Amino acid sequence: MLGLGCPKQAFAKIATPRFAVPFYKDNKLWGVATADIALDKISTQIHIPGVKGQEIMVLSSTGKVVLHRDKNETGKHIYELIEKSFQAAISITGTGQTEEIAETKTKLHDLVVSMLAGETGAVNLKYLDNGEGYWSFYAPIAENQGNVA
Repeated sequence: MLGLGCPKQAFAKIATPRFAVPFYKDNKLWGVATADIALDKISTQIHIPGVKGQEIMVLSSTGKVVLHRDKNETGKHIYELIEKSFQAAISITGTGQTEEIAETKTKLHDLVVSMLAGETGAVNLKYLDNGEGYWSFYAPIAENQGNVA
């Protein structure tokens, strides 16, 4: 179970998921154990063998950004970030690469659809602003119905 254990005004700065697990004695609820995790620090604590210096993004099951390298993007919908990046890329590169940038935008939308459907996978993408290639690996977080990219 996941809840956001932080004041509404603090959500945009630091999302803090609250994990709660009930415990029982003699088939009767005795209480609930909780743990809060400040997400502004978690990306430095996640260690994936063979992967260093990569960005980690966490989405809620509805597509809201829970963890992002830019704290100002936390709380926004992922499609809003994609559109913002698309517009920035067009303004930087001009209309000469519009087709290639639009193709990448479509791939990003397809990636989000797969993520929100609870799928696991990988996709080869290009940064919208500079055209450099990268891989995005994604998988659902079973406990809270969110996703990690």
